[in-house]
Order: sequence, then structure tokens, then C-alpha cells
Amino acid sequence: MIAREDEYLDYMRNNMQVGIKYLKCTLDAFYHQDYILECRLKSKEKIHIKQQFLIQKYPDSEEFLKDISNMPDIVGFRISVDSLEDVKEIAKVLSSNADFYKELNYYEKPKESGFRAIVLQFWSDVSGFRYEIQLMTKEMRMWVNHTHRDYDEEKYGVIKNKNYK
Repeated sequence: MIAREDEYLDYMRNNMQVGIKYLKCTLDAFYHQDYILECRLKSKEKIHIKQQFLIQKYPDSEEFLKDISNMPDIVGFRISVDSLEDVKEIAKVLSSNADFYKELNYYEKPKESGFRAIVLQFWSDVSGFRYEIQLMTKEMRMWVNHTHRDYDEEKYGVIKNKNYK
């Protein structure tokens, strides 16, 4: 069944609020230092751009990727902390969640762009809620915020709305 775009995005927006509460409660329970917790829901325009990029990259998955509910990374959270040791500690705790799917460690193998983070991907079989959590140092957060627009333009092409975060 293909998800209706507006309904699905509303559903994701509501689940995003639940995710924020869960992450805040989890972090507050064991991590007793300052952290920055951010979240975002990709815009429709950015979803469509990424959808077309993925369909070109994986043409055998075109029908699967046309359904917006199968798109990865529509909802994202970012947790920024002081040190790499803290990043690893939080990754260990969060990856014990039942919906944990996959870990990508860009500290061990940084992207060509210089991006470094531990990215945890989650997918709930029950709710269908897919999201990722980027864990990084506060220093890397500043770099990412400064360079992300250029990265998107290079990877996906020109993006008209440059007010996304």
C-alpha cells in the first residue's frame, strides 16, 4: 500500500514528538552532562529529491522507493556531546533499543566530505516509524551545520529552498 504523502508526514511529525521525549528521558536518566538534542522532518521537496536520487541509484527498487513510507531518513535526530567517548557511550545505550536496525560509524571510516558521526538507524516493525540518530561531538556539529547545504547541493543537485536545517 502506498502511503498518502501528507498523512504519512503528519504521522511522522507526531511520532517525532514521541521520539524527542524518549531520547530526552533516556539521556537524562544516564547521561549527566550537557548535550544538544535536535530533530528535523525532511521537507517534501527534499524527500522527492532524495527519492529520485535513490531510484537512480537502485533502479530495481523503484516501486519500493515510490512509497514514501519506505524512504529512509525522513525523520532525523542529532545528539551532540563534548567528546568521542560520550558519543560511543550514548550509541551503546541507544542501540540496545528493540527497534535498532543498523549502525554506521563515520568516526572509524569518515565520509570523503569529512563528516564524522555514529549514525544509528531504527525501524519499528510495529509502527513503521523509520528514523536515524546522528551522534557527534559539538565541534563536529558546528562543522556539519556550516557545510551541510553544500554537501546536499553537490550530492542531489540544486535545492531551491535553502532554509532547511
